[in-house]
Amino acid sequence: MTKYKSDFERRLHTDTFSTWEYEPETISYLQPEVKRSYTPDFVKVIDGIKVYIEAKGRFRTMAEAYKYLHIRAGLSSDKKIVFVISSLKTKMPGKVGKRKDGSSCKRQTMAEWLKKKGFEYIVEGETYNG
Repeated sequence: MTKYKSDFERRLHTDTFSTWEYEPETISYLQPEVKRSYTPDFVKVIDGIKVYIEAKGRFRTMAEAYKYLHIRAGLSSDKKIVFVISSLKTKMPGKVGKRKDGSSCKRQTMAEWLKKKGFEYIVEGETYNG
């Protein structure tokens, strides 16, 4: 019996990603100049591209979010990370501050952050076709 880290991963693996391998490998990456490892949730090769799926209900910290930039920087051109998020409304972590002009900032959503940083993503329930 496979042990999942979350119910979200279990739901995805029994539905949308049932034909994908669950946590089959570990990837080494540098964050900055410190060797770390990352285990993608789901992996499958599609049209010659190895796709790493990262199931994310939410980012707990900004440091957690930024680690994926370091992971992606170390990938070859035939590999990519795609996120599956549980909602388009989930906000990024952190406090909302005031701008220098005194107006309020709104916290961006995970979807907005992923798009801004150039990551592909889908929402739970959507099918990923590469």
